[in-house]
Amino acid sequence: MPNDMLLPDDIEKLICEREKLRERDREIEGELQAWADSIRRRLAAVGVSFTAEPGKAIRPVVSLPQEVIDGGPPASASQADMVTEIVRRMDKVVRIVDVEAVLNEWGVKIPKSAVRSYLAHGVNEGVLERVARGQYVAVPAEDSSTPDVLHGESYSRLLDMTLTDAAFEIVRAAGGPIHMAALYDKLISAGVQAGGSNPKNTLYGIVQKDGRLVNLGKNTWDLAERQASGEKLFRQTPGDV
Repeated sequence: MPNDMLLPDDIEKLICEREKLRERDREIEGELQAWADSIRRRLAAVGVSFTAEPGKAIRPVVSLPQEVIDGGPPASASQADMVTEIVRRMDKVVRIVDVEAVLNEWGVKIPKSAVRSYLAHGVNEGVLERVARGQYVAVPAEDSSTPDVLHGESYSRLLDMTLTDAAFEIVRAAGGPIHMAALYDKLISAGVQAGGSNPKNTLYGIVQKDGRLVNLGKNTWDLAERQASGEKLFRQTPGDV
């Protein structure tokens, strides 16, 4: 009898092994389906649904306010400002996929890695807030809540000052903590230019080095002397920007 001839018992064993493998395949398929259903339910809970075409990758379906799309990108805006503007216009918690969808509608191509970087930059500047992983919301402008005690000649005096002294004078005149975004807007309103390729970063760097000013957290600044004297309205949190 040839050595490669299978005996009936061997054939029966092979059939049993094949059935076991098929059963395990069905179990794995069921586990994968349950896992996929669980992911879909979790995504649906935060308003994300998915669709797929045969042979194409599954892509999220995003519902966008028509007014955000119709408004188009801001004129002469940098990519970073464009991303920030999208979050501001959406007026809700915005996901990275939402930003990408708006950019796609506008016909603007920005790599996903760059979108993430611009969103993080917006958080550092205090114009955006990260509420969860990959989710952001615009920080309301604080100009209306910041006392504007510089008028007329006081504002014109800022033009004769260095950027450092002008920023210090605005914080001093505010009478209390002021957000970096409001500080920047007041400087621009007074005609003071921060300079550099990114004026907001230039201002932040100068203010950060000015020992007369202190960051109270969340990019909100006050006079170090005012804080030391006991007029503390905010507690400084290490590591906050």
